[in-house]
Amino acid sequence: MNLIGTYTALVTPLLDYNTIDFISLKNLINIQINNNIEGIVILGSTGEANLLTLKEKEDIIKFVTKIVNKRTKIIIGTSAITTLDVINNTKLAINYGADAVLISPPSYIKPSQEGIKQFYTDILNETNIPIIIYNIPSRTGCNIEVETVIELNRYKNIVAIKEASGSMNYISELTTRCDISILSGNDDLILPIMSLGGIGCISVLSNLYPGEIKKLVDSCNNNKYKEAQLIHNKYYKLIKNLFTEPNPVCIKYILNKKNLIKYDYIKKPLTVITGENKLVLDNIIN
Repeated sequence: MNLIGTYTALVTPLLDYNTIDFISLKNLINIQINNNIEGIVILGSTGEANLLTLKEKEDIIKFVTKIVNKRTKIIIGTSAITTLDVINNTKLAINYGADAVLISPPSYIKPSQEGIKQFYTDILNETNIPIIIYNIPSRTGCNIEVETVIELNRYKNIVAIKEASGSMNYISELTTRCDISILSGNDDLILPIMSLGGIGCISVLSNLYPGEIKKLVDSCNNNKYKEAQLIHNKYYKLIKNLFTEPNPVCIKYILNKKNLIKYDYIKKPLTVITGENKLVLDNIIN
């Protein structure tokens, strides 16, 4: 599966703390498609997946696949704590025609490297869909070590890794020892990760600026790093301040301020942005 390019980790707009705003979601999807984004990622951490009910997840998948109508790739986050739940989530994604699924190791459990390998191989044995493994130790409490990635990369359905550890040494190890496709999972590291051999990104900021993030990624893939650096520098301050509160608090605030979603409600126990962080973002985006 060719995953070169820019994929947007879509937020889940809400009308209140418990009601999905499908009108705003449709608007966001069409903006992404109109900007020729290579694909969208739904039900990831930016989409508040762990705070959604099973019915809400299925409703979102049904809606998104209908609206997209094969106009761009759809990657669905199917992570869960138990392997069985991940398998069931993945089968649901397959039933609705997902192009790939995004799966992190189970959070809170802190499995060993052998446990991580078994986790993914159990999923591979029960499903048949391209899988992007997701290394995000800040949320899962465990790092997928390079040796583990090398072993998992032997399976044909492991098609990429979304890398969000923040370690350039890790990226260098991966690119020199493994041929797995690497997608940046940190907006501030798209440029350096791609300079080391990454092929694209799964981005939060592209909810707001899909065309600009795509231009950054395309510039890197065309070896136009000076052009990419200009875009990186332009948005670097905003990117750094997008994560002063737990994602997706800040990006939802900005999307609402820019009238791209109706409200900035977020699933509890997350809370909407307040105080100093709000003022900082206001000064950056105004």
